[in-house]
Amino acid sequence: MAEYTFDFNGVENPSTTHVAKYAVDASADLPEPGVGGTEFSDTDYADIGADDASGADHETANVDGDYCWHQFMLQPSAAATADFRADIAITYIGYGRNGPIPSPSYHVDLYIYDFNAAAWLFVGHHSNSSAATISQSLGNWNRFYDGTYVYLLAHNPEPSAQSGTPTPPQELSVIITDYTSITLTNYPGGAQIF
Repeated sequence: MAEYTFDFNGVENPSTTHVAKYAVDASADLPEPGVGGTEFSDTDYADIGADDASGADHETANVDGDYCWHQFMLQPSAAATADFRADIAITYIGYGRNGPIPSPSYHVDLYIYDFNAAAWLFVGHHSNSSAATISQSLGNWNRFYDGTYVYLLAHNPEPSAQSGTPTPPQELSVIITDYTSITLTNYPGGAQIF
């Protein structure tokens, strides 16, 4: 058995290996893998390179109906991809926030792109007011790999909104990521089923 972990430790902009992007979108639809968004800055990459409570933070403007997301494109090494009888373990630490302070709501949904289904596969939801781990292990990992990347998406499912008069409070859609990684485990006797 061999394990390979891939994260954003040491990645800088522009990246030629793992890539992270953020975007604000007026549509609730999930983006296509690798399409759209702005690449993280060096500071953002440093913030998601380790589980250290220092997160990359992006938010919408104070307008109605915008959604915020982070997309992670992780590039496994040739050694890790040599055996497709492997499992993938996903770790995401972060959270999303909506609504006016001091009583906002908290939401983030995590997805992995499944190329067999041509769709984002829901991995988990987090609704606490601080960063927490969403993790999942999946068999038959090659369905999540396009030959270059494995794609993860952290999406705040709650849009920004304006409400109240005469001055609307800021109800921004925010996403904060502290750490993201994938671990591939190759089993000589075939993939384990979770």
